[in-house]
Amino acid sequence: MKLSKIKLETLIQETMDIWDIPYIETAGTQKGVQKSVGTRRELLRKERLIRSTARDLFFMISNSNRANRMGRSMEDTLAACFYAAVNKHNILIYLSDAEKSTQVDKGKIRDAYFYFARRVGGFKLEHRDFEYTKNQLYKRLELTNTALSKRSDKILDSIKNEIGIINSGWNGLVGAAVYMAQKEVFPIKKYTRKIISELFGTTDQSINNKIRAIERAQKAAA
Repeated sequence: MKLSKIKLETLIQETMDIWDIPYIETAGTQKGVQKSVGTRRELLRKERLIRSTARDLFFMISNSNRANRMGRSMEDTLAACFYAAVNKHNILIYLSDAEKSTQVDKGKIRDAYFYFARRVGGFKLEHRDFEYTKNQLYKRLELTNTALSKRSDKILDSIKNEIGIINSGWNGLVGAAVYMAQKEVFPIKKYTRKIISELFGTTDQSINNKIRAIERAQKAAA
């Protein structure tokens, strides 16, 4: 049953009313949410701006022929719009912060965010959470600031706008980049797919799939 616009507006407002929108710094450098310094009026303006942008993105999705919600609930879709709205205004936020604010699982937010980013304008694609995950994985192999990590970064950078590749399976994707990079860095293969998959908490198959996806993307871009 299709809701009337008035009823839909009411449901959207009720959903956004439960959001705990943090007052967060722009262009922050450390993980986590920090209190903004500013007048109460400035903070309220920022909050209204985020809610308004999220609402506009939601209706952009609703009116798009390419962006069917694919069974996603209104709450999940609005949470993705919230995450997109905060990023759109260059405010520091992580998926874990969005989960706390909207009370929607961060996995669902990420899935919806990347899905709509492929189909709707207005979603500013951010890689902040991916970068954080990547750096944590590098630490497991003690690769931080090494020749191997730098070469791996170049491989990942070459496909950073391929939303179909980076929208899921981040552990497998980083593992694939490390596996591919070592061919150019080491004369003899140092890390097998099995070693990487065990340390990165993924599977051999996931790494293989990501390797093929990266190679297809690089070939298409050549």
